[in-house]
Amino acid sequence: MKEFLSIFKKEIKELLTKEMIFSLVFMIMLFGLMGSFMNDAKEQTQEQLLETTSLAVLNLDNSTYSKEVLSKLEENRIKIVEIEKGSVEDAVKKTQQKGLMFLLVLPENFEESIKGMQGTEVEMYSMVKGIDVKQSTSSSHISVVVNLINQEISNIYIKNAFSGQDPENIINPIKTKEFVVVNDKVAPGNLETLKALSMANLIIIPILLMMSIMYAGTMIITSMGLEKENKTLETLLTLPVKRIS
Repeated sequence: MKEFLSIFKKEIKELLTKEMIFSLVFMIMLFGLMGSFMNDAKEQTQEQLLETTSLAVLNLDNSTYSKEVLSKLEENRIKIVEIEKGSVEDAVKKTQQKGLMFLLVLPENFEESIKGMQGTEVEMYSMVKGIDVKQSTSSSHISVVVNLINQEISNIYIKNAFSGQDPENIINPIKTKEFVVVNDKVAPGNLETLKALSMANLIIIPILLMMSIMYAGTMIITSMGLEKENKTLETLLTLPVKRIS
């Protein structure tokens, strides 16, 4: 046992070199920075999703229906900046002067077309300054504007046809409440969320195992290299140390 302790102390002294300590500290700092970067990126993405998108609006109709549509957009975290009536070209220039990226134009016959159930067209102008992350995120918000307008117009149709009824119950009469069953335990949730958590664990655990194997292999190779360099490998191999020591 004394021989084993002597060899163990010797190995520890040889392994704890400046290079080994530096590499260990470097790996810890590297993965710490990676974790911090991923956390900051996640928080930034969440802030961008919660950020209010500004939308310039040229309301040529200025009717009750058009105001209801704009109110619906404001309920979905879209800030409405109304542009004074004029030509579309002037509205585009004013939008650029205000530093906004999107302009929505509601036509003059907006309410009349809706009441006649003929359908109507709205115009959307995008002010391109550069293809960056912020503009791409804002564009993803604006991509739902037309869907929100269609939803509000559908609600108006349903309210007129079925007075006193909730349009949501008519458009989507069936609502789903999902549960996940694992063995004998039941919890509210859906399978997609469970898959996402499982995939995260499947990615992180193999990476940690790979790091451990690589670091252990590096330590063994370094130890054998030092023994060979110091001409002590042959002596170490011939020492009468039992495997169970």
